[in-house]
Amino acid sequence: MLSRFFKAAAILAAVLFAVPAMAQVNPGRTPLSGAKGGTNNSFMQFSGPATSIKTYTLPNASDTLAALGQIQTWTGAQSFADGKLILLGSSSGSSTIKAPATGGGTATLFPGSDTIAGLAATQTLTSKTFNCANNTCTVRLGSDVTGNLPVANLNSGTGATGTTFWAGDGTWKTPTSSGNVTGTGSSTVNDLALFNNTSAAGIVSGGYNAQQLPGVIPATFTVTISNASPAVFTATAHGRSLGDTVYFCTTGALPTGLTACNSSQTPLVVSLNSNPTLYYVIPVNANTFQVATSLANAKAGTAVNTSSVGSGTHTAFANAFACAGCVGEYIFNITPTSNANVPSNSDTVFNTISLTPGVWKIGGSAGVFGAASTTFSTSHNSIGLGITAICTTPYCGTMDWHVATNNSNGVLWPFTEIILPVFSTSSLNAVCEPVFAVSTATCFGELHAVRLH
Repeated sequence: MLSRFFKAAAILAAVLFAVPAMAQVNPGRTPLSGAKGGTNNSFMQFSGPATSIKTYTLPNASDTLAALGQIQTWTGAQSFADGKLILLGSSSGSSTIKAPATGGGTATLFPGSDTIAGLAATQTLTSKTFNCANNTCTVRLGSDVTGNLPVANLNSGTGATGTTFWAGDGTWKTPTSSGNVTGTGSSTVNDLALFNNTSAAGIVSGGYNAQQLPGVIPATFTVTISNASPAVFTATAHGRSLGDTVYFCTTGALPTGLTACNSSQTPLVVSLNSNPTLYYVIPVNANTFQVATSLANAKAGTAVNTSSVGSGTHTAFANAFACAGCVGEYIFNITPTSNANVPSNSDTVFNTISLTPGVWKIGGSAGVFGAASTTFSTSHNSIGLGITAICTTPYCGTMDWHVATNNSNGVLWPFTEIILPVFSTSSLNAVCEPVFAVSTATCFGELHAVRLH
């Protein structure tokens, strides 16, 4: 009886090893135990497929099986087929993570909680730094840039000041049409800048003084003049600027070293027969100034010295005449009827003024004046550059007239004003040729010129 039991057990064991394992139709409800169970005596139950049998291959190593419904830590690399790694949204939707078709790499996620930006979607990025050194970055200045660009980002801020601007050549520049202009020359109060090239890149010294322009309002005031080196002129609140022109008339005598206008009437009535001597102001303070003999000397601070105290009341006439060489310069000379007698039927230069190079408008008058018994028949009169005889060249201002009566007082005729270019310093002369009988006669009249350029 016992031998038959052992024989049956041996046959059953052989069958169990030879026949493949059959799936459980009804899952077991009793946990496995022992070496085939868990660390103690529990083992999770398996739920088989609803229909046909499926085969699952376990790894050929000791490991832990991952549960779908639990948080798992993967220590080994896991590979998923293309399009098989799908992440589900918290409520709906899903995202499929795909690798490139070829090649590959490592994508490192950022620490902390954030949102991944999509390349094709519009995203709002905050506090991000873009590396444009090795990438192409396109920035729309009209819509992508706000606020001020740091000055240090433009040429490291070298040359950047409150009066410069960023130029297209990548440097900070000083404006050439506004603000302060720098150049090779030094600036002088009341001077207008002279540019040394057509691009106005710099200025040079020797600019015109603002007081030299036509339209400056003249001023008249009384001054006292010291006997000093240099002489000091005192006039309360004189209002003079560097380079203002000024001449002086007096009821007595100016201090030695100064030339007065040719009028000494009392009370002072200025009636000039020719240009007064012009001086140029060097301001000292609100109530005193010095004078120079030229605009250049005024700018250099070279003042006039005096060597006597003078006498009488001295009156200054400021800005009544434009400076020598300036637009608006006016030169004149009057030859009175008291001029010396002239011979009959002979050319005589009876008036002259000196003109420097430039464009001038010239004009004047010419007349003859005789004694009580003088009888004039004709008189010819001309003005021209350097002429000493009646002019026969066109445009030199020739004028002829004829007197047929016994008019001892003579006649005065004007010269029509003309514009005359002067290329070198020249004398503008007035010439007369009167024809008279019985007694004596003289030529008289006026010459003037205004600088246009």
